[in-house]
Amino acid sequence: TRSISLNRLAINIGWATGSALGGFLASINYHLLFWVDGGTNILAAIILLILMPKSAIVKTIKTHQKPAIRVSAYRDWTYLLFIMFGLFFFVCFYEFMIIEPAFYKLSWHFNESFIGFLMALNGLLIAFLEMVIIHNLEGKRHGLVYIGIGVFLGGVGFVFINLAPATALMAILIVVVITFSE
Repeated sequence: TRSISLNRLAINIGWATGSALGGFLASINYHLLFWVDGGTNILAAIILLILMPKSAIVKTIKTHQKPAIRVSAYRDWTYLLFIMFGLFFFVCFYEFMIIEPAFYKLSWHFNESFIGFLMALNGLLIAFLEMVIIHNLEGKRHGLVYIGIGVFLGGVGFVFINLAPATALMAILIVVVITFSE
């Protein structure tokens, strides 16, 4: 759990930085988003080529151990429930993250800088709070309980989008609720 959280920490710091920069660039000129996105992808590919070691062929060593008995993951109901709830949540969550900027621009008429702030807020909250929350909650309850709570909070966030007034404070509250659902 902690290693996944640490990986998500790095991803969300990148998300927060990229979102804030994206909002700033979009407020200047939308075309800059494409140039910067393409440039950073090319830069990442170059850095990856330079820093990643070349893989070498590794000779396998044959042993005379008995093969492990394997049980199909499709018989593990806890795992299947985890996959089902996770899939349900991530379909909704990623839909929110994809439509959020357009919704706030077209329906709630926020400017690009504020939309960038809202998207960055998600990443910043994750970066600052997730590891602490994971540390305090890990092992206290079954993981499916937390997934159920997350899915419920995601639903609450979508209800707020549909029923709440179009104010900056409400948009911040929606992002906070969606982030805690994540």
